[in-house]
Amino acid sequence: KGSRQVKGAALILKQFHALLVKRFHHATRSRKDFLAQIVLPATFVLISLIFTLIVPPFGEYPSLTLTPWMYGQQFTFFRTLCNTSASEWEQADVSPVVQNILQSPEWNQRNPSPSCQCSTGKKLTMMPICPIGAGGLPPRQRVEATGDIMLDLTNRNISDYLVKTYPSLIRTRQVGLLTTSVDAVVAICVIFAMSFIPASFVLYLIQERVTKAKHLQFVSGVNPLVYWVANFFWDMVRFP
Repeated sequence: KGSRQVKGAALILKQFHALLVKRFHHATRSRKDFLAQIVLPATFVLISLIFTLIVPPFGEYPSLTLTPWMYGQQFTFFRTLCNTSASEWEQADVSPVVQNILQSPEWNQRNPSPSCQCSTGKKLTMMPICPIGAGGLPPRQRVEATGDIMLDLTNRNISDYLVKTYPSLIRTRQVGLLTTSVDAVVAICVIFAMSFIPASFVLYLIQERVTKAKHLQFVSGVNPLVYWVANFFWDMVRFP
């Protein structure tokens, strides 16, 4: 008996079925798709979970009044017009090198210590680079009941001291940029994990376009609308 040509809705259904079978065989045989859709996302999610273990768990804590002391050890200062009792204050040790630098006659009341190097047009720095002795001799200090350090800046150039010593104070609080760094790493890992899945949707379509397989199917009679609907249906079923 003679053959019969398939037309209309039957042809569309056969093409749709054939395209799904083709995607199924490609998905089961392609190592690149398995790597991009399963292995890499799972790996980045695992890395993010490992990093979350570095940060201690946070429990339910009662409401706290906002104060500067809750953000770690703070440095505060004051300035008086008369000398205060020295019994409650301590003088920090100063190395001979710093003493020799600050005894130079080039330092005066307006410029009491070496200057810090800030950003220039040729070199950018996040914080000023201060040499040894910047800010002058360490002021008298005492530890308050809250654990904070009180500095006595009487008879000192306060602006010069604060500008030249705040970079060293910021660098002493690196334990806290740890929690922030871990959070940033976790966010980056999750973003990478989630970006591989939508990127895998177009991986197969790009391969068919590069290898001219899509063009060959269109030339052979595959309806372009059926081609795109079948691929969309496969992605929606596989990645609900």
